[in-house]
Amino acid sequence: MDSPPCDQIRIRPLQPADARFCWTTRRRAFDELFRPELPVEIWSMGRAALQTEDFTAIARSGAVFIVEDARNRLGFFALTRPAPRQVELYLIYLVPEQSGRGIGRACLTFMEEWIRRHWPEAETLFLYTIVPGVNGGFYRRLGFTGQPVVMDYHGRPVPAVRFEKPLGRSAD
Repeated sequence: MDSPPCDQIRIRPLQPADARFCWTTRRRAFDELFRPELPVEIWSMGRAALQTEDFTAIARSGAVFIVEDARNRLGFFALTRPAPRQVELYLIYLVPEQSGRGIGRACLTFMEEWIRRHWPEAETLFLYTIVPGVNGGFYRRLGFTGQPVVMDYHGRPVPAVRFEKPLGRSAD
């Protein structure tokens, strides 16, 4: 799959027919990217944590978006709002072949603008990752700061990094 230029990607809300794609993409990330960094028990638990129907349920409680070009879906991300001034980047996954091609950066740019328009009182965007060796550098390059934490990962305490970034105000 060739990578489209970032100005040719489209980001749209998740539709129910996209849920299987989200499940498959997330599972591929666990199998192809995360497995070397995680203990087998955590990898197995994380890989099995979300089922196809969970993605439409997440969309009902937040904002889930599909990233695509003219021919293919390339990835997805989900935003939730645990508090009025905070937005969590709950999930972000790209088809593994698309990593490192600027699509994740385009997603972050889109989501920051979307948050400013739809949740203007939000001040902070944050996320947790259990695989900082895979994606921590990406978040740091985009202005996030990280703090080691122990998080509840599907009922089990797991070492993670909480990344956060202040949301700038638009100039409108």
